Amino acid sequence: MQGGTVVATGPGQPLPTVEDHLDEPWRISGAKDTRYVPMQARVGDYALFFRKAAVEITFDDERYLVVPQAAILTLARDE
Repeated sequence: MQGGTVVATGPGQPLPTVEDHLDEPWRISGAKDTRYVPMQARVGDYALFFRKAAVEITFDDERYLVVPQAAILTLARDE
């Protein structure tokens, strides 16, 4: 287990598109805007997560861990 401060989050989990023509999917026209279930983590939160699920990257000579939402065990935030 490891912890760290959240510095950025993604948009969340994409929701499946529910169309009027579910029985005839070939009639769906045009691209719809993707809707998301928002992330629980917010910038500034302290997250405890499973270390083995994280991917380490280096950006602008800084080391970051990219952690999937499912690997986060708990969040602590000042309200």
